[in-house]
Amino acid sequence: MSSIPPSEAVEEMCVLAKRLGITDQTRNEAKSILSRALENKKLKKSNVGELARASLYLACRLNNEPVALGSLGAMDPEGKKKVFRTYQRLKRELEVSLAPVDVCGILYKFCRILGIPDDVRMKAESILERSGNDGRSPQTKAQAAILLASSMCGCIISPQKLHEVTGSNITVVRCAAKSMADELKMDPYEEFSRSLCESLSLGLEEITAGLLKDVRLIYPGVLKRPVNTLAGGIVYYAARISGMPLSMSRIAEAAGANESSVRKAYCDVRRVLEPEGEESAGTKV
Repeated sequence: MSSIPPSEAVEEMCVLAKRLGITDQTRNEAKSILSRALENKKLKKSNVGELARASLYLACRLNNEPVALGSLGAMDPEGKKKVFRTYQRLKRELEVSLAPVDVCGILYKFCRILGIPDDVRMKAESILERSGNDGRSPQTKAQAAILLASSMCGCIISPQKLHEVTGSNITVVRCAAKSMADELKMDPYEEFSRSLCESLSLGLEEITAGLLKDVRLIYPGVLKRPVNTLAGGIVYYAARISGMPLSMSRIAEAAGANESSVRKAYCDVRRVLEPEGEESAGTKV
């Protein structure tokens, strides 16, 4: 939406709103805001495309359906600045007052669009309640909490999917999630490994926690694997060195992971923890 006729801007704005899952009520309010803006002497000379995006952003804020500026088609930093400046002028000239942003409302909306299960959503809400105010935007905090909760519960969300839904910078969200985990002294890998042991009634929680610490110290690169995959590999390794007859397929199913991926994670863990030539965990997987 650049400098285009108002009717075309409205049409494109409605298409964008529909793609983002914005309700009809908010969409209609955005149309009304744009109409008032085009009648305002100080605003009518503004770029119509930017006015349309800013109107939609303002309508979303008014109806507690917040969206990221990046998802409104302003992906580059300069584009975001222009839309945000237009939004601020719009709010000032039309004398619109806004209530504080409801972070839990943002989290609920993202979870609904992403199809996040209720148990993961509740875990994310708990993380949000415990986290402090670090100056990050409500959208970033909500997404960081979702990333943490989903990794702990084995409901893995791809960065690409999160980006498509929110339009956010996934690197920023990952940094926020790491800061949040550090602040709350949370370890997604350890927590998922513990819950996996509990679900299988293995009684190996302390052993897997110790193995995970050793792996992290010796080869941090293994932590690039998805949480449920690495947890499955470590739990399987712990079961084997403890003499427990447990199939790889059973662990993979309990972890919600692909069996071959868990097998590769197990092989990585074994290579890291066992000196070359030793076969303390058995000869063949």
